[in-house]
Amino acid sequence: MKLVTIAALLGSIACFAHADSGGPYEAVPDLNENEKPPIFQIPASKEPLRYYLKHMPKLNLNLKLNEPDSYAWDKISGYHPSFRVLGHVRGRELYEVRYVSDSRIDQGLDYADAIVILARGFDTKPDEKNRLEAIYFSTGGTSFDRRAEYLLKGDKYGAVKITDWWSGTGPGRWRSVYIRGTEEYTYERFLPKKMKAEQGVGE
Repeated sequence: MKLVTIAALLGSIACFAHADSGGPYEAVPDLNENEKPPIFQIPASKEPLRYYLKHMPKLNLNLKLNEPDSYAWDKISGYHPSFRVLGHVRGRELYEVRYVSDSRIDQGLDYADAIVILARGFDTKPDEKNRLEAIYFSTGGTSFDRRAEYLLKGDKYGAVKITDWWSGTGPGRWRSVYIRGTEEYTYERFLPKKMKAEQGVGE
């Protein structure tokens, strides 16, 4: 019943009824060859902040895979966007944009069905300075909320953590994704050193 309710809430941004996994659907900056939908490479987009407050991702279903494998930006309907600056990562400000459904707002809840992380353009390039690039997106699955936070000690270039929260016998963390800057001024997912040590994962 919970999955059906969530799917109904997200109907305006995806064709969930036809997808096998049910999500979560993730668009990442560093897709590797072993990953496949519902994880896919984030589409390139560089737009002013206002664009992302008037549009939100609408998933595209790949009929062969029976999973969404991309998205297009669609005008917002039935959702309210909110944004805030997270902090600097590899010389660029990162923003969080959360999309909360009208039905959640009617309940007095600030739980996001979808989240996008944006990176502001470099100050050294005047034509791109006020354009923001989408570097991560997440929606779907059994999550009831998605939020990001800046990690002061996450990496030498700065880092952010995006967490999906789930409910059951009580609220708790479901899964977190960590993103940092690279030497090439791109972005990648990573596992903090402390977590690597706890899990026995080498460099």
